[in-house]
Amino acid sequence: MLQRMSATSPPVSLPDRYRAVRRIAAGGMATVFAAEDTLLGRLVAIKMLSAHFAADDAAIKRFSREARAAARVSDHPHVVTIYDIGALADGTPFIVMEHFAGGTLADRLRAGTPITRGQALAWLDEAASALDHAHRHGIVHRDVKPGNLLLDEHGRLAVGDFGIARMASDGGSLTQTGTVLGTAAYLSPEQALGEEATAASDRYALAVVAFELLAGRRPFNGGHAAAQARAHVESPPRPPARWTTRCRRRSTVRCGAVWRRIPTAAGARAPTWSRRWSGRSPAPPSAPRRPRSCAPTAGGPAGAC
Repeated sequence: MLQRMSATSPPVSLPDRYRAVRRIAAGGMATVFAAEDTLLGRLVAIKMLSAHFAADDAAIKRFSREARAAARVSDHPHVVTIYDIGALADGTPFIVMEHFAGGTLADRLRAGTPITRGQALAWLDEAASALDHAHRHGIVHRDVKPGNLLLDEHGRLAVGDFGIARMASDGGSLTQTGTVLGTAAYLSPEQALGEEATAASDRYALAVVAFELLAGRRPFNGGHAAAQARAHVESPPRPPARWTTRCRRRSTVRCGAVWRRIPTAAGARAPTWSRRWSGRSPAPPSAPRRPRSCAPTAGGPAGAC
């Protein structure tokens, strides 16, 4: 997992056309630098595999998968654009991608920056459309969380970090059944059990992000990572004892529906969520069930739910 950093980077070797400006983030497997593309005169982000993984075939394969997965869907306005991929003279692979000056949703949540309900729903719509696009191309992200939802200087959101994405065309996975991939706080129940992740797993994770944006906290917070993963399997999310001001203004009933929708959200195509959570549709039944299909109603427009 990459940790955000603000320190200026030490000298780093990059292809000739790029000049390192600063280190943005560093983690166990990779480091991300902000760099100037001197040929095109623009700021980009360059992700490089850590030196101690240079001889690790599995790590190189995973890095290559990330580049291929992201490049396949980066034509979407809410997926981070991939500009170039390659390797340094010493064999270290790198990915050149779009630079996002606004940080991530995780940064906004950590800073306690006020997020309006309308802005939260707009971001969820953008993330949902990007995930639907990836799913249509046979790609499951498997690690949807605020830290992988990037923002530009205008507040546009894009989904990034396809490092553990699964592509249908691979005919397999980097891991076997029983291996848990993802971030505990946002794991779908099937991922927590070590089962294969599907498009529904990504939608579940985004529903957890929605809970966090709208309620002000995660549905399962306490304990270590294993306890959080287990909670996604065994425990229904509890409504917060006290809702945030923006929720109370919209009434406890409407905001309380958010936590009940998490189990059913995985069964719906993601772009429908904002309309469902905006208060323009009826609250779900108390017993969780898959959302019904929309159909024309007598005297009403087609698609009304």
